[in-house]
Amino acid sequence: MLNKYLIIFLLHQSVLTSIVTAEDDENIIKERILKDYDKTLSPVLFQTSELNIYTFLTVLRVRGLDESKGEFILEGMLTTAWKDERLAFESDNVNRVFVNPEDVWLPHVKILNRVENDELTMKARVILFRSVVVFSQRYVFHTSCIPNLKFFPFDKHTCDIDIISMSDEGDILPANYTKQQVSILATIRTELTVENNLWTLVSTRSTPKQMDLDIGVKGFGCVYSFEIERTMPLIALGVLCPCLVSVLLLLTTFWMRPGAVTRTGMSATSILVSAGNLFTIGRILPVTGTTTPIIVEYITCALILALVSTLHSITISVLSHCVSQPPISYAAIVQKLPKWTLILLALNHDATKSAGPSFKFSELVESDSAHTSDESGGRVKRRVYSRRNADYRKFKITHITFTESKYI
Repeated sequence: MLNKYLIIFLLHQSVLTSIVTAEDDENIIKERILKDYDKTLSPVLFQTSELNIYTFLTVLRVRGLDESKGEFILEGMLTTAWKDERLAFESDNVNRVFVNPEDVWLPHVKILNRVENDELTMKARVILFRSVVVFSQRYVFHTSCIPNLKFFPFDKHTCDIDIISMSDEGDILPANYTKQQVSILATIRTELTVENNLWTLVSTRSTPKQMDLDIGVKGFGCVYSFEIERTMPLIALGVLCPCLVSVLLLLTTFWMRPGAVTRTGMSATSILVSAGNLFTIGRILPVTGTTTPIIVEYITCALILALVSTLHSITISVLSHCVSQPPISYAAIVQKLPKWTLILLALNHDATKSAGPSFKFSELVESDSAHTSDESGGRVKRRVYSRRNADYRKFKITHITFTESKYI
């Protein structure tokens, strides 16, 4: 029983020696509280097995996402706070004391998903508020983040910073307390965030989580989640608008006369616009093999549409100037193709007449005259049907007849 009271008396005396008077200044306080302080021992005392560590991540600036490396870059200040009764003091004149990080016990707080060493931009410092220890460090965080560029340049990404603390430490004394558990309570502060013209911080979230670090080794930490959005309105305006207009114009060219100057100009302009957009996107699009952006697929389809329109116009022009029958029978083509395809290809079949070696195309030039010649001279007989004909109200049809052995 005597030993029990003696131990209580010694503990009481040890606590009293750490309490200073109002006349003591900061240096005296620092000297007294660090005199018998052992930084290798955890602050967990009196059979307490849980240590609460509070973390505050203050976001200063979001640099953005390096898509080629899959790296999220953020400037921020990581502040950790915990309670250490061995550093308690009382003073009427001094509210806080600055000490060196090398002189006190620090928790093993690490960043789990970093891709390279974090850049320390401000010297770390420790501040004592009575018995509360506050440790602040300003970093440039480099953590892994897989980009998803499907909706580039309107893409959003959710990147995480995983902060953990080891639950098992080698400086624990089994005689004083049992297995220690370190729990982290996290908060994100964004009121000091500097605006970035390329990236916007949409939302933040902190989630406590227990992580498996190794076989039988667990860590108690927190996952800081940041949702960022790309801000590129000029690129969207300069690329999407011309491409959208060119697609709408291209769709109208298929109902124009092949060979028309307007159609040729629209097709050529659309090809140049689509090729220029692809070149621009290729220069600004990050190199990544995860997904293909929709904007690339859209511009590629516009370019293919322009090429098809141009090829269609050229094909009809070439066929209309043929002096001999093509190797494929026109009658066989008409029987296998649907009617809308014939209209799209500027062809119109007269079912009342025998196709034979004859085939019809849309008129390439507007002409109301008919050019005829006799068959003995081997000339082509061309009859231009009137626009007023009931069978050809919507399309001007030129009837071209080829002889078997004569050419123009």
